Amino acid sequence: MKEFESIDKHHVDVENTKDSFDKAAAKYDSVTALQRDVGDRLLSRLGHVKFEPKLLVDVGAGTGVPTGKLIQKYPQTQVMAFDIANGMLQVNRDRNSSGLTGCSVADMHNMPIKSDCVDMIFSNLAMQWSNDLPVVLDEYQRIMRNGGLLHFATFGPSTLLELKQSWGAVDPDNSHVNSFYSIGSVGDMLLEAGFTDVVVDSDKIKLHYADVMPLMRELKTLGANNRTHGRSRVLTGKSKMQQMISKYEELREDDGVPVTYDIIYAHAWK
Repeated sequence: MKEFESIDKHHVDVENTKDSFDKAAAKYDSVTALQRDVGDRLLSRLGHVKFEPKLLVDVGAGTGVPTGKLIQKYPQTQVMAFDIANGMLQVNRDRNSSGLTGCSVADMHNMPIKSDCVDMIFSNLAMQWSNDLPVVLDEYQRIMRNGGLLHFATFGPSTLLELKQSWGAVDPDNSHVNSFYSIGSVGDMLLEAGFTDVVVDSDKIKLHYADVMPLMRELKTLGANNRTHGRSRVLTGKSKMQQMISKYEELREDDGVPVTYDIIYAHAWK
């Protein structure tokens, strides 16, 4: 198998991630402007695809905003929602109770669904939490029918670039920001897994905040703050945090302190 870039040093702590998303569920929708925006962009890319799936699986479905839009877009389709965090799925069930075929806690590396039965897999900003994307793609190959469509968005390596740069200047020996695969590696992994007609592209989304701390609080509420095994197990002191904030402030623009999100979109067929 082809060797892909290593992000072993920054492997995601899966149990910690699961717990964080469970805790974030109640407040999640109040701070998900980015997720909703990317979800809408991902959905819009299906507008040119003449395909009516019989069974569609939303992986990492979260609180179910895109799930509901998928139900509306494909009214004749059975739609199932899977997520690692039960708290997220409880919100999803309440939001989409009349349209969901099924809703289940699931690990994307080992899906609780039989082989060769899924016509479309949709995943909005979830696959970046995998430590072994080739295993996930092999699992998708297992559950998808021939002629099925995989359609997803994930974070690329420039995500939270400003935060990474600021922490690197004051605490270079510890991991403070999650690391993500490059667009080239995502494309290569799709091909290696046996997908065809692979299309990958990327987009940068820059947001601005009045100050650094609102960004940090939002990342925590999202359950998307640092989840790597390489992170320091000692609480970050106020002094070091203030040093990081001072470094970040040096990047301030007219609209506020910037934060970059690197979004990779992928579209491939089995």
